[in-house]
Amino acid sequence: IVRASERVAHGESAKVYQNTKSYLATYYPSKSSLADAELIVLGLGTDRSDIDINLPSRNLFTLRGSVLSKVSKEPVSVGKVSVRNKEKTSERRLYSESERASITLDQNGEWTFTDMPSGNYEVSFERGRDAVTSKIDPNAPLAPASRSISVKIEESDLNDIKIEVANESAITGTITVEGNKPVPYSIYANLYDEKTKDSKYVSLVDTDRYDEDGTPRENRTITFRIGDLSAGTYTLDFSSNEDHYVKSATGGGVDLLKGKLMIQEAKTISGVRIVLSTDIAKVRGVAMDSRKAPLSGGFVVLIPVDMSNWEGGNFPESAYIDSSGAFTASVAPGDYFVVAYRPSSIPNKGDESTENTAYLTELLNKLKRGAQRITLKVGDNAKITVVETVLEK
Repeated sequence: IVRASERVAHGESAKVYQNTKSYLATYYPSKSSLADAELIVLGLGTDRSDIDINLPSRNLFTLRGSVLSKVSKEPVSVGKVSVRNKEKTSERRLYSESERASITLDQNGEWTFTDMPSGNYEVSFERGRDAVTSKIDPNAPLAPASRSISVKIEESDLNDIKIEVANESAITGTITVEGNKPVPYSIYANLYDEKTKDSKYVSLVDTDRYDEDGTPRENRTITFRIGDLSAGTYTLDFSSNEDHYVKSATGGGVDLLKGKLMIQEAKTISGVRIVLSTDIAKVRGVAMDSRKAPLSGGFVVLIPVDMSNWEGGNFPESAYIDSSGAFTASVAPGDYFVVAYRPSSIPNKGDESTENTAYLTELLNKLKRGAQRITLKVGDNAKITVVETVLEK
């Protein structure tokens, strides 16, 4: 199949990932659809000089609209709007390096994309990077939240698309370490929206590491804010560096390591408390496949024996297996099943994912059958050998 591509900018101020342009495809013999393309068969030594492609005259259209506050109906002028082609077939993939192009809102909250072919699109408003940084005052007023809508171009321009955005919801709180020890600079939260199936991965520490004189700063308490959240039910997963683990996380009357957090529109859940501990245990070793060769490119996962302490739907602590089959993991003290696996060995269940609690529970129960069990205490540095688990697909 031979394809010719035409570059399209979608407007002077529209930006595509890595400054590449959008491409509109034409397939031999001058077809705009991959399904209509003609297959060319070439034998050894074959030479063909008649593969001509005439670029068709295309009907291209304009997407134009504005972003408004759901409450005040006033224009929202800070942020950007992006557009993504929702068609999944390859000839409808709109962008060469990314499936999105974006444009900054003008002072009236308006935006325009030109030279758009017919099709189904997702149009999204985004505030920007400041939405999820801990440098924002936890008591700052709520700002507009991100939102996406679907539109369809059917052989005509769409000139009055209105994206109404509610004020964001937010989570604020503190991070400490047991024993009044310094807080590490790598603490992350992954928020999984049960309804939209979207995940937001953010750093909870965004403070300067050094004082003005160059002295390392040791923060005993760090205040954080996660903004730009929509109303919904979320599963939260926290992680830190190899010398710490998250011992407890509470907020909104919920044990966040087990339960789900319900967030209302334009509300802030404050008083979230995350406590880390340095009382870790380590396990290292070698993972092998069924032929006793090093298992490269897989993972070792430590599944808690007591699953009653695991209810949040987050994948348990895991470690990457390097090319020699070696791995190292740091975990909280406790009893674990140790399982080595390759992602390709996990059954594909369509839209199911490791962020779906029911599916993940079933998967973990299968993985731990016949798995090696170990007990880890504070300060342990256990060394083990583990054989790959392969599940039937």
